[in-house]
Amino acid sequence: MTEQELKGAFVNMLSGKMAKADWYYEYSDDSSVWKKGTQEIGDIKEDLKLLSRLDGGLDEAKKLWARHVPPYSILEPVFFSNPKVLDSILDGMLMREDAPAVQKILQEQQNAGNRFVAFDSSALVLPNNRFTGFTSALEAKHFAYEKSTLEETYEVRSIADIQKEVQRALEPAKEHAIKAAAERLQRHPPEDKRSRGQEMSR
Repeated sequence: MTEQELKGAFVNMLSGKMAKADWYYEYSDDSSVWKKGTQEIGDIKEDLKLLSRLDGGLDEAKKLWARHVPPYSILEPVFFSNPKVLDSILDGMLMREDAPAVQKILQEQQNAGNRFVAFDSSALVLPNNRFTGFTSALEAKHFAYEKSTLEETYEVRSIADIQKEVQRALEPAKEHAIKAAAERLQRHPPEDKRSRGQEMSR
């Protein structure tokens, strides 16, 4: 499969996911709806990020967003207006040169039994002592809320998610995007050839 064929199939798969997504989940009072929506929209945004790293993929991602996302529902990804974010780690919260040190720290956190970390969102803060580990997301979010001020904002991420981002930063961006997009397609094959052709022609 060529890169263009891969991109076309990926666009078709992603369009199907976006058409079925609950873009208004944040308006619900049901915690289960929030949990499902957060995961669903988070996955879609990650797929859009992958697509945007392919040649011409950023324009395709913007078209998909305009086609499927209702106004006043979910904010568009930062990389739509600032494509440089695509080459950063965690939307610019980590410096690329710190990637090896961050890998080591996250491994130590996992070895200690932690699954989540809270950390200062400023990219200028050095990795040493920056990450505080927690076994649950709730504990991590409570810590981040308590520590955040007007000057310092704390973020919470799963260790597994940061490890994926750091690994990507250590690989050539486009090469990683092609490999990751192909893997996503294997898990979510396109629905049919006709809809794929329609997406590619737009």
